Amino acid sequence: MLATGTGARSKVVGGGVTLKGHLRGRPSSESGHVGLKTSATRRVKDRDPYFLGQAIKEAQRAIRSGELPYGAVVVDPDGVIVARAHDTVVADRDLTSHAEILAVRRAAEANGPDLSGHTLYATCEPCSMCFSAAWTARLSRLVFGITMRELKAGYPESMDEIVIDSFALNKLGSRQLEIVGGVLRDDCLALWS
Repeated sequence: MLATGTGARSKVVGGGVTLKGHLRGRPSSESGHVGLKTSATRRVKDRDPYFLGQAIKEAQRAIRSGELPYGAVVVDPDGVIVARAHDTVVADRDLTSHAEILAVRRAAEANGPDLSGHTLYATCEPCSMCFSAAWTARLSRLVFGITMRELKAGYPESMDEIVIDSFALNKLGSRQLEIVGGVLRDDCLALWS
């Protein structure tokens, strides 16, 4: 599933929602992948469904723990999962204990605060707080299953968020993440049924 171009919502490619608004297809130095080995980056991209499947496993853990089904993993440029997390808002009694925040925090603890070349995989498009954490940590890629708008439309009671999509947030930064949406979309949506 590829996201290309520079606009809002686009077409479906390979069964996934194709969204526009990032620097896909540009040379690595322009897309925030400075210093990355192209073959390593390509190997990780080819495995997007596998890594998102790992985020789905985290979301399933969240369900078993009485949390909302959000899951995330962070993968380094060589394709190694360096952090896993699921929502722990209820258990922690902390509204910032989102899966993406926890995964980025754990990845930074393991690999340092500059996560250039790393990819965040999340079952749902990150909220603005989680996107900001990923951006601040300098992650290069964001891959998710369902958009916040899709979740809110299908399960309005499940989401009390300010819905600003990642592509809009991405345009506001001085550098952009590569963003891919719609990977394992149906599997991610099924977590909510």
